[in-house]
Amino acid sequence: MQGLWSIRIHDPFRIVFRFEHGNAPDVQITDDHEELAMTPKHRPPTPPGELLLEEFLKPLGFPQVALAAKMGVSIQHIHTLINGKRGVTAETALRLAAALDTTPELWMNLQTAHDLWHARRALRSAG
Repeated sequence: MQGLWSIRIHDPFRIVFRFEHGNAPDVQITDDHEELAMTPKHRPPTPPGELLLEEFLKPLGFPQVALAAKMGVSIQHIHTLINGKRGVTAETALRLAAALDTTPELWMNLQTAHDLWHARRALRSAG
């Protein structure tokens, strides 16, 4: 599949996936009003766990227990990821990608955007 696919989050933002040869190597957060790739400045990007729950598990009717089993991790691992108490590691990204037929880059990019937003805010507060 080639082209673009997107998920709307917190209007007017969208997560846009660019597909090449069946994979999505490029993921961006876009603002429909500015038509520029960006991450939100006044609120944190959607955490990967929230996106996992709202855009994958709920729409697919896929229970957290089933995802944990498919990934070979504990239900607590999935629960803490969804509740934002755990971030996505490279290993978790690989497992999520395999379980949900996505790419590990999707999950790592979401985590990186989230982490950078919080780090920028902490630096501004400290300085």
